[in-house]
Amino acid sequence: MRSEQRARWVLMRAADTPEVRSTPGVSRTFLTRAEVGSQHLSTGTTRFEAGAGLFWHMHPHDESVTVLEGAPICEVGGVDGIVEAHPLQPLDTTFIPAYTPHRFINPTDQPAIIHWSYPTARIERCPVNPDGSPLEGLHCADSSPGERSSEQRQTHDG
Repeated sequence: MRSEQRARWVLMRAADTPEVRSTPGVSRTFLTRAEVGSQHLSTGTTRFEAGAGLFWHMHPHDESVTVLEGAPICEVGGVDGIVEAHPLQPLDTTFIPAYTPHRFINPTDQPAIIHWSYPTARIERCPVNPDGSPLEGLHCADSSPGERSSEQRQTHDG
């Protein structure tokens, strides 16, 4: 028998989970996360108002995104300087490997909602240029709710 303590299951109702706004026109809802006992998984949703989008970034962990509503675009960059733009529709799902520069934008006049998941309880987001080079003066930050600001974090050397 394993000596590890088994985590308690948790029901997270979206209606009871506050939205976090950090970018104009973009709000996130954190569902599965460390604060509810998860040690290896984070999930949630991001809502993009018409014309809104995220900045270029990457994570030191894989990410999967499924479109729930709307028609956002997933842009993926890389060291070759080529940016791929992929129009998405509901239930389209992306897999973005760790350290891949990307962003989601909503060019439409209707809201878009995505569901995301990461194989970590703490989500780290590193602002970058489309080629993956770091943005001067900005650092990786734990974007989980209630965490330290980017000024309190060290730049990721990965």
